[in-house]
Formats: sequence, C-alpha cells, structure tokens
Amino acid sequence: MVAIDLSPTLVKLAAERYAQLPQTGAGRVQFLSGDMLADALGNALRERNLQWKGEATPKLVLAADIVEYEAGDAFKRWLLPGWGATVLVVRGTLVDAESRKVGSVEAKRTVEAGGGYTIGAWETIFRDVANDIVTRLGEQLK
Repeated sequence: MVAIDLSPTLVKLAAERYAQLPQTGAGRVQFLSGDMLADALGNALRERNLQWKGEATPKLVLAADIVEYEAGDAFKRWLLPGWGATVLVVRGTLVDAESRKVGSVEAKRTVEAGGGYTIGAWETIFRDVANDIVTRLGEQLK
C-alpha cells in the first residue's frame, strides 16, 4: 500500500502511528510526501530549457491545478481492465508578468489496463501529464 499526502507533517504522523501498530508481516506500507506535480513540471521545463533561472523577473508563470487524481491499483487493472484505473487531470495556465493569461491547457492521462508492468503508474503519470502540459503550452506560444 502507498500512502501519499502533500503534507510532510501528516505523512510523518501517519508513519509514526503505523509503526506503533502490531506488525503482522502481511504487507508493507510506503509513506511519501511531496508535490509530484511541481517536481514533474520543473523537470519538463528544465528538459526543454524553459525553466526560470532567477533573472530579475520571470517572463511567464505556470500555475497548475490537479482537477482529478485517482492512484489506481495495478492488481485490479490486471483482473479487469478499467477497474483500478490510474487517472490524472491537470489544468495549467500560463500568465505573463502583468498576470494576463497567455495560454491554458487541460491534460488528462489514464492507465486503465495492465498488470505488473503498470505498478507505479500513480507516480509516472505525473511525468507524462507534465510533459503534455509543457508541450501543448509551448505550441500555443508559437
């Protein structure tokens, strides 16, 4: 089982409480915190040499909101395609230094079928959506 939360404090608290429970050896829980979307967008922008490098004022600012997220379950996808789907929908908006919208996009990715090879889709889907957002916003600016 994977427990994900954007709050490191809540994840730490959950991990501490879990450690106090009797361990049966029947499974494993992994506790993670962090903003996977921000990291993925930063990587996508860096790969295309588009990330702000600290000049006086950024020329464009990208705001991204998660509209929908379902972590999914690879075992369920293996049993019945569509069941246990991993879903991520993100809306990205690009604004200039005067806060005028210069581009916007909504990106959606799903993993609806598969088994063991789709383990970890809950994490890799953020990279895929971030690449979609950066690519499509770049096309709007051409």
